[in-house]
Amino acid sequence: MAEFDLTTLRLLVTVIEEGGIARAARKQHLTAAAVSKRISELEQRLGLQLVERRVGDLRPTPAGATLADTARKILGELDTVRASLSEYADGVRGEVRLCSGTSGIVGSMPDDLHEFATAFPGIAIRLSERHTDQVIRSVRDGGADIGIYSPQGIYSPQSDGRDLDVHPYQTVRLVLLCSREHELARRKSLWFAEAARHEFIGLTPESALGLLLAEVTRQQNLALRKRFEVTGHEVVRRLVSSNIGVGILPEVSVRPYMDALGIHCIRLRDNWAGYRLMICTRPYGTLSLPVRKVLSHLVTRCAGNPGDEAR
Repeated sequence: MAEFDLTTLRLLVTVIEEGGIARAARKQHLTAAAVSKRISELEQRLGLQLVERRVGDLRPTPAGATLADTARKILGELDTVRASLSEYADGVRGEVRLCSGTSGIVGSMPDDLHEFATAFPGIAIRLSERHTDQVIRSVRDGGADIGIYSPQGIYSPQSDGRDLDVHPYQTVRLVLLCSREHELARRKSLWFAEAARHEFIGLTPESALGLLLAEVTRQQNLALRKRFEVTGHEVVRRLVSSNIGVGILPEVSVRPYMDALGIHCIRLRDNWAGYRLMICTRPYGTLSLPVRKVLSHLVTRCAGNPGDEAR
């Protein structure tokens, strides 16, 4: 029976999540050779191949994916134990792992977390950006304590948050953005079907917003003319500002850049263009005190701003 050490298990999880030895090494502040050696030694002890190494890419084998899923749960439970023990120190101390989609990070969350950090300097918050399915999976498997996600980006029953505790958070308002030189720049509002007649700068289907637009396009039987398909809000803003096409992003992700980039925002009349972000955690009774405090702060902030449009 092969023995497992926690360091190697954590490295295996990081290698699979980052999709490569070099990226995992940078994240863990190690050399790529050291990480590769650890993984290779683990494979030798098990007599199994855990990852498939390809040029510029790395994917887990079925055995590697199974071991990584189990390792996430074990590491998550150990992190919860460590956080719980730290509560016995002077004051409340601990670490909370929070993951969110891009819409949450560019909304009011930074202000909410700053306010919390000022009130509880002993609690460290580790924030990571993930796609919606990854957010829910991380919380479910113990890789994160709190997740913030868009239910509009979910179309698979296996990836929804129905087995988790869920609370409403920010309201997100989507807008169409175009260059001030674009023919739509005089419009103040329009329907998505009108916008679909123009060339689009789209987000990849792996993102919650990309999934949402793909589903809406399918439901309305539209043919979206994608000039480019990109992975981040900044790229969408830059390409739109060059008048290459139009795009759709959360309003809060566009407003601060309108003057500098010469961008115009147009309100979308469709009901789906305004939606709530949700907060998810594992059952409340299993949460450590620091996680409960962060959760309470976020939920209270939401309740205190019922009309907030994800500023």
